[in-house]
Amino acid sequence: IEASAGTGKTYAITALFVRLILEEGLSVRDILVVTYTDAATEELRHRIRQTLADALQAFESGSSDIPFLKALVDRLSGEAKEMKARLQTALCGFDEAPIYTIHGFCQRMLKDRAFESSLLFDIELVTDPSEMLQEIADDFWRTHFYEAGPIMVNFALKNKCGPGRFVGLLRTFINYPLLEFLSQAKGMSLESLSAELESGFQAARAVWLAERDNIKTCFGSGAKWCNLPYNNDEEMASLFEQLETCFSESETALEALQCLASFCPAALEAKKAKRSSLPVPQHRFFGLCEKLCKAERIWLAGLQLEFVSYARKELPRRKAERKIQHFDDLLTRLYEALAGPNGDALAEELRGRYKAALIDEFQDTDPVQYQIFHRTFSGGKSFLFLIGDPKQAIYAFRGADIFTYLKAAK
Repeated sequence: IEASAGTGKTYAITALFVRLILEEGLSVRDILVVTYTDAATEELRHRIRQTLADALQAFESGSSDIPFLKALVDRLSGEAKEMKARLQTALCGFDEAPIYTIHGFCQRMLKDRAFESSLLFDIELVTDPSEMLQEIADDFWRTHFYEAGPIMVNFALKNKCGPGRFVGLLRTFINYPLLEFLSQAKGMSLESLSAELESGFQAARAVWLAERDNIKTCFGSGAKWCNLPYNNDEEMASLFEQLETCFSESETALEALQCLASFCPAALEAKKAKRSSLPVPQHRFFGLCEKLCKAERIWLAGLQLEFVSYARKELPRRKAERKIQHFDDLLTRLYEALAGPNGDALAEELRGRYKAALIDEFQDTDPVQYQIFHRTFSGGKSFLFLIGDPKQAIYAFRGADIFTYLKAAK
C-alpha cells in the first residue's frame, strides 16, 4: 500500500486489522504489526484498539458514520452475532496483540527461538555501541601506525585517516551489513601497497634532490606555455618550498604533501595556455609524482579495506567475549538465522505463529529487514501488507535503502 502523507495509511492499517479479525476469523495474536519507532508503535496500538471498539459499536447499532465500518455491517449483517463475538474476543485479548518496533520483533523472535538463532540466553542488549567501535578503531591505529615510519604516518594524516575516520567507516558497514566494498586495492595486501607508496616517495624525492634546478627552469615568469600558477614566480616559489619540506625530514612534511598533485602531468596539461603552441615541459619527476599520487590513492583504499576486514572479525569476537549485542545485531542475527541451516524450520514456525503481517513505514526498510519479511511471509500462506511512502524515506543514515523499497514494490 503506497500513499502520500496524510492520505490515510494508518487508517488503512487499522481497517485491515479489523477485516482480518472479521472476514478471516483471525485472533489478535495471529496478526503481526511492525513499525519503526516506540512512539509509532504506541499510536498504532491505540488506533487499532479504538477501531475495534468502533466496529463493535457499529455491529451493535447496525450502522456507523465510518464508511468502511458501515460497509462491513451491511455486508456481514447476516452474521452479526458471530462478528460481535469476534470483536469482543479481540478487545478482551488485545494486550496480547503483537504490535512491535522492528527491533522489538527481532528481539522477541531470537529469544523465543534461541536454539535456531544460536543466541546466548544471558546476552545483554547494549543500546550505544560507540565505546566498542572507538576501541576497535583505536586498536587498529595503534597496530598499524605506532611503529610505522614517518612517510606512512604523514600520508595517513594528510588524508585525515585516523581513528575518527575508521569509526565512521565502521558505522557504515554496520548499517549496511550486506555491503560489498569495490576497490582497486581489493586482493592486494596492505604490506605490498605500503611498500609501493614508500618506494614511490623515495624515487620522487631522489630525483627532486638531484635535479631540482632543472625542474625549476620549466616554470616561472619566462614560461610562455602555461597559465597560473605555473607562470607566476611567487606562487611557484611557494610550491618549490613545499616540495623541499615534504621531501625533508621535517615534522611539517604532511602539510606540504598536497603540493605533489600540482606536478602531475595531468595538472600541468590542464593549465596549458590555449594560445600557446609550446608543448608542456617533460621531466621524469612529473611522471614520478603521478605514480606516487596513484600509489597513495590505492594505499588509502587498501588501508580502509584492511580496517573493514579487521573490524568484521573483531566486532563479533568482542561482543561474544563480553556477552553483549547491539540493536543492529537483532536484525542481522534473525536474518542469519533465517538464511542458516535451520532457516526453513524457523520461517515455517513464524508463518504458523502469524497468519498476517502488516509492515508500517516500509519506505525506511533496508535489504536485511526486507529479506526477513520476504523470507518469512511471502510463501503464499500468510497475508503480507507493506505500507509506506517513498517520498518520506528519511533513514538513509542508518541503512535504509529506497532501492530495496522499489524492488519490493516491483
